[in-house]
Formats: sequence, C-alpha cells, structure tokens
Amino acid sequence: MSDIRTFRAVAAVVAAAAVIMTASCSSTTETGGSTPINASEDVSALLGPKNEATGSTIKIGLVDDGKSPGIDHTPIIASFNASVQYANEHLGGINGHKIEVVECSTNNTPSDATGCGIKMANEKVAAVLVPVSARDADVFNALKDSGIPYMTYAAGAQDIIIGKDAYLLVNPIATLAAPAKIAKENNVKKAGIIIIDVPAATGPLEAIARPIYAKAGVDLSVIPISPQTADMTPQIQEAISKGIEQFSVIGTDEFNAQGIKTLKQLGFTGKVVMVTAPSPALAEQAGGLDGVIYITSATSDPADKDVQLYNAVMKTYLKDVTPNAQSAWSFALVTGLVNALKGNDKAVDSTTVNAALGSMPNPLPLPLGAGLTFQCGAKLVALLPNACTDNALWTTLDEQGNGKTYEKLDVAQYMPGAA
Repeated sequence: MSDIRTFRAVAAVVAAAAVIMTASCSSTTETGGSTPINASEDVSALLGPKNEATGSTIKIGLVDDGKSPGIDHTPIIASFNASVQYANEHLGGINGHKIEVVECSTNNTPSDATGCGIKMANEKVAAVLVPVSARDADVFNALKDSGIPYMTYAAGAQDIIIGKDAYLLVNPIATLAAPAKIAKENNVKKAGIIIIDVPAATGPLEAIARPIYAKAGVDLSVIPISPQTADMTPQIQEAISKGIEQFSVIGTDEFNAQGIKTLKQLGFTGKVVMVTAPSPALAEQAGGLDGVIYITSATSDPADKDVQLYNAVMKTYLKDVTPNAQSAWSFALVTGLVNALKGNDKAVDSTTVNAALGSMPNPLPLPLGAGLTFQCGAKLVALLPNACTDNALWTTLDEQGNGKTYEKLDVAQYMPGAA
C-alpha cells in the first residue's frame, strides 16, 4: 500500500475510532472510572501543597456534547472543571496564570458545533480542549485559520488528524497495533477482529489492520457484525472453526458485551482483547470480564500515584456528579496541557501556546499513563504526526472489569509507516 493510501486508511480508522469511542462513552449509563479513596488516606497530601495561580487569566476552551437523549457529558464537563480548579489551586495554573474555562456544548448538532468553534475564536481562548465529541470536525473546521491549538484525547475526525494546529494526546492506532503484538508474543497464528459493522469503521479498519498484523506474522480475519444482530453465534462460531486463536472485540458497550458473552458460551479458550473502556454494566452484560485483555492509554490501578491523585482531585472538587471512564480524559488533558507549558512563561495566548505545544523539547510523563510519555510536535508516529504519544498500555481484567497491573506495550515496529 502506498504511503498516501496508507495515510488515508489511518485517517479513516482514527475517524472510525471517534465514532466507536463516542458511541461507547455517550451513554447515560454510569461507567465508573474512579477508584474510591481509602478513608485512611490523606487527600490533602495527595493533592500536594497549595500553589495558587495569582497572575492574569488565560482562557482555555472546553467543547463537549452536552446532555441530550442518549448522550450525557455531564461527568466529562464536571471533571474538566474539577481538574482546572485543582490546577489553579495546586499547580499554579499555567505558569502562575489562572485558568478560566470557556465551555460550549455542541448538543450533538452540526450547527451548534460550528457555533462552538466560532465562540472559541471570538473569546480568543489560548487553546481548545476536547475530551471527546461526536461533532469534533465541525468544531475544528470552524476554528480553521484562527491559530488556536485544538487538543483532544484520542478520537478525531480526518480533518483533525491531518489538520494544522491539532494535537491528539494519545495514539488511537496503538490500540489496533497492540493486539497484533500480543498475538505475536503468544505465538498466535490466526487472529480475528469482531467489529461493529458500520460504514465508517469496517472498511478503513480492515485496510489498515491487515498490514499491521502482517508485520506481526499473524493471519487476520475481520468479522463485521451488524449492531442490529440479535445473535452473533453463527458468525463467531464460523470464525472459531477456522482456527482463530485470539479475538479483539471493537464496538459499543452493548456490542462488546454480546461478543464476549458469545465467545464464552461457545467455549472459546483463547485470548479476548477489548479496546473500549470496560464498565460495571458491560461486565454484567458480558457475564464477567475475567481474563479479558484491555488495551488503553490510562491506568486505573489504585496503587498508581497518578490514579491516587486523580481520585483525590475528584473527591475534593467534583460535587454531586459521579465520574465516568472519560472523566479521566478530562483530567489528563488539563494536567497534560499545564505540564507541557510548564516553565514556558511566554505561552500566554493562542499563538504562543500553539508554538509551545508544537515544539515540546522533551517527552513528559503522560497523566495516568503508567510509564507512557507524550511529546507533542515530535512526530512520534510517521503517518499520524499529530499524535503526542506512540505506545499503549495493556492489562488483564478481573470479573468486574478492573485492571490488575498495567504494563507498557511497545508497538512502534507495527505502526503504519514504521521501517
């Protein structure tokens, strides 16, 4: 496949990931994402000493999809504001400048998303942060030529992937390469991907996944299944009969639960991999997630110092809202931006913040990354230059969907464009 065709396939896969990730996190069902702090733990010690921002304000935009039928980003918004409050009181804001949040909800409509982009430009925010949005392309395109940096966690429309002044904090393609490496390390000869059959996902994923698995020396079968399918047994049984030893399941919570449950009912004993965030509801629907491998960029290990800090921030500043899995994305974006700009006193507006993000001199620990690092502007991934992180984490889940230990998985050699 030529570089141009491969790049287009990569862009399409990341855009498809946006569809899947948004569908997975837009539900009004609570999805956990926070481990309760032990009563004996000193929350104030976890937060660290007071270091209040006293300088002039720097406006940072937050774009979300608000609350509407089927979508509730309330936990994402609340966690973002809680993270900003923590940063202003304990991290000195952005180099002493107090962070002021300018929030706008797309309400999951193109017109409101465009309006959010226009609002951010009119408010002259220094950066726009988007944990996740189904309307990210409309927001981004409304910001074109404004010079305002657009920073999102992982998902992104094709315009964002190839666009100027855009940054993906983590690498969404790593979650596709990671199962291939796991297969190779376990001497798996045949692997399968059970994917929700929507046009935005199936074709692009197959186009980019095959070269990745080929690099790992693993024969790949893609099993697209309609989200309306009541019983996946025939499709999955046929795949098992072909000798597939490992399956990845990619789709919404309901789709993933049905796929994993079907594999269990058919007595499949090979490895099962999931790349969308587990939740208590998913675990219950699937009949338990014990032994399922989860690929992610954010740990939830209660022994991890970042997780302890995240939980302390949520306990201290999050009022009357239960965080979900994507609440951690809000925390990672806010603290990631603050850390990326730390020590750069010139970063005070969109032009200077954009310049700083686009030329980070050194890699920094990725918030909640359990050893992963990020370095925006470093072009860590050849055909995904806006990605600030190259690798991913993996863990084995327990029955309730909790990760045990999270380990870094180096997938650089399997990434598109790698030598």
